[in-house]
Amino acid sequence: MNDEAIAGASDDLPMLGHGDAGLRPAAGQGPQVWPSQTLLGGQQEARIAHNGELYTLRRTRAGRLILTK
Repeated sequence: MNDEAIAGASDDLPMLGHGDAGLRPAAGQGPQVWPSQTLLGGQQEARIAHNGELYTLRRTRAGRLILTK
């Protein structure tokens, strides 16, 4: 996906600020949207506990996100 496609892909998402944690789109509009800044809290990585397992969400130098177990 090129940069223009990535930019266009987010055009239909609600605009979120840093303090907008866990916003819910209107009913029937899809899943919750969590800004990566909220999940990472200004750090390069965050831990996510899910079903008794621990996952790591990491921001790369290129600005991409990687989720690992």
